[in-house]
Amino acid sequence: MIDVASCDIKIWVGFKEQYDGPIHNLDELRKICQDFVDKVKLCVTINSTEFIYVNGNEPGAWIGLIQYPRFPKEEYQLIHDSFELARIIMKKFGQYRVSVVTRDKTYMFENPNLIKMK
Repeated sequence: MIDVASCDIKIWVGFKEQYDGPIHNLDELRKICQDFVDKVKLCVTINSTEFIYVNGNEPGAWIGLIQYPRFPKEEYQLIHDSFELARIIMKKFGQYRVSVVTRDKTYMFENPNLIKMK
């Protein structure tokens, strides 16, 4: 049995580009996540969801990162990895914002390449 300190992080991302653009899907997200975890030795889950927000809604997902005992990392490294993955997804999906939720904080990343902010 392997035992490591627990850590649970979630990345929340919508699939609709810039609120009114094309809609991405789980297969695209799987590919992005697979490429990332192969590179950094990590395990993630992908969970479908729907965002309901002021004057709109869109399909999306949350990506879960845990402390995976097969590839143990310090908590700060898992958080760093989640930030990197969130930025990659945000850019590839044309999102204005992506949120990363840790045990004690929520971080919101904004895409500096998108000028029109809603």
